[in-house]
Amino acid sequence: MKVKTQIKAKVTNGDFKSLRIDNLINIYVDDDCAYFNETPIPKRIAEEIIDSVKADTPIRLHLSYIEYEANLTLEVEDYGLSIKQGDKEILTIKFYGSKAVLLTLKHEYKIRYADKLRETLRHKVTAYV
Repeated sequence: MKVKTQIKAKVTNGDFKSLRIDNLINIYVDDDCAYFNETPIPKRIAEEIIDSVKADTPIRLHLSYIEYEANLTLEVEDYGLSIKQGDKEILTIKFYGSKAVLLTLKHEYKIRYADKLRETLRHKVTAYV
């Protein structure tokens, strides 16, 4: 079963980088750490995901960062989910047992013991769709 829906994303890019997708996914990068819904991930992957989202609204300039919004497509499948902007795939999350794999255009990262992440995303996505 495949479900597609439009979602809004809000990007903050500057000293502190973040990507918030309709209360489903939160990716943020601070000085030395990066998190995907409170799960630590490599900083380079989080930055790649955030930097790959392009603005669909006018960019708002602040003192030390910029902020913009984007329209994305969420595709939910049996194995996981993927997030796209137009035809460009930004992030794919595949679940295998208790592991999850984050796939971007350039990187792949395996998360062990991803049961909590799977349950959180499943509840949020089910409530959203």
